[in-house]
Amino acid sequence: MHDLVQALRPFAIDALPSNAIISLMTPETFLRLASPSSSRIQIQHRERLLKRLYEQHVRFASLPEFILTLNGTDAQVLMHDGRHRVIVLRDHDAALIPVVIHIESDSGQCLDTHQSAACLDTLVNIFPQVHEDDEAYPDLSDEELEERLGPLPARDIFNHLFSTAAN
Repeated sequence: MHDLVQALRPFAIDALPSNAIISLMTPETFLRLASPSSSRIQIQHRERLLKRLYEQHVRFASLPEFILTLNGTDAQVLMHDGRHRVIVLRDHDAALIPVVIHIESDSGQCLDTHQSAACLDTLVNIFPQVHEDDEAYPDLSDEELEERLGPLPARDIFNHLFSTAAN
C-alpha cells in the first residue's frame, strides 16, 4: 500500500482540496458503489489502455473519488470518478486503494474536512450510485438488481480515514 500511495502522491494527494477526506477501501467496494458505464465497448477500450499504462509504470494523475450526498444517517453516491483505474488496480492485486471522499449536505453544500469526518462517523448506510440508463445492468435479474442497488454498511467502508488538512 505504501508504494501505491507514494506512486500517487506527487500528482494527486498534494493537489486535493482542503475539504477532502481520503479513505482506504477495497477495489470491490469502490466498484460496488460506482455505477457502471453503459457502453461495454468503451469500458473494454479504456481498460486495455489503462492496463497498458499501468504495466509501463505510468502514474495515474488523480485518485479515484466519490461525491456523497447525505440523507439523515445514510448517504448516496452522487458521482464517482476512477472506475477504470480501480479495475486496473484490482486486476493487479491491490488490496486497498485510496479514495477521495467529498460530502454534500442534504441542502447541497460541501462539508468541510472536520464536518465530513464527523459525518462519516455517524453514517449507517451508503447507497450505490444509481445509473439513469436501464441498459447499465443488462445481465442482472430483478433480485440481483435489488441487491446491487442495496446499501452497504458505512462502518465497513470508512474504517481507514485520512484528512488532507493534516498534510
